[in-house]
Amino acid sequence: MQGWTERYGYCGWTDIAELEKALRGVVRDHHRFLLAQQLAHIDFLDEQIAAVGQDIRKQIEDMSQHGPLRSNSDARQAPGQS
Repeated sequence: MQGWTERYGYCGWTDIAELEKALRGVVRDHHRFLLAQQLAHIDFLDEQIAAVGQDIRKQIEDMSQHGPLRSNSDARQAPGQS
């Protein structure tokens, strides 16, 4: 099994014991507040990702039923050019 550094790159911790000690610290109300804010933001981002994914699926479905609106050669030209 890979460690943190192998999976995610340098994490800044050189001593596992030091990391474990830091993770056993005291969590105060302010920390809980910040964690709740971060989790809410992650939930928001998950919703946004799901919405973008749904829109992409709809676009792909529409294109498979009706074909692209323009050919590839037309798509390379700027509007107003022939």
